[in-house]
Amino acid sequence: MNACRLLSVTVIVAAMAMLIGTAAAFQVSNVADTATHASASRANVPRTMRAVAFDQVGGPEVLTLHTLPVPEVAADEVLIAVHTAGVAVWDAEIRRDKLGYVKLHFPFVLGSDGSGTIAAVGSAVTRFKVGDAVYSYNWNNPKGGFYAEFVAVPAIRVAHVPK
Repeated sequence: MNACRLLSVTVIVAAMAMLIGTAAAFQVSNVADTATHASASRANVPRTMRAVAFDQVGGPEVLTLHTLPVPEVAADEVLIAVHTAGVAVWDAEIRRDKLGYVKLHFPFVLGSDGSGTIAAVGSAVTRFKVGDAVYSYNWNNPKGGFYAEFVAVPAIRVAHVPK
């Protein structure tokens, strides 16, 4: 593994932990190169990914780096190789379990918005193809959020990055 990429993920974990209470966006370097994802099929997507998640309610100290399965893609979903993850004020509220309508499950991966490259598409998706640059907002995603290398979201909540 490239030491610079490992360092960038470590720095992102620390930055997210410190800035979790403020709105910000971070450039997230994937372990796999973007060029690889441009020609990837689901068969080429790794089985596991790194994600910043928490296993218990608490302050920024509960955020840790996890190795988790890459989410499976339903027929109406796309898998995004995350490049940028939004960090929002409500992430701290979710982490402290202050929003009663968000159902926590552990490990919980935060991040309701971000951008990246399509790594796989569900069988019913026609608007996107592998390699497309996209952004998305998906609140309370049961498959996990954007604080990860990959996120699966409904295609209806995804748009192409403007050219």
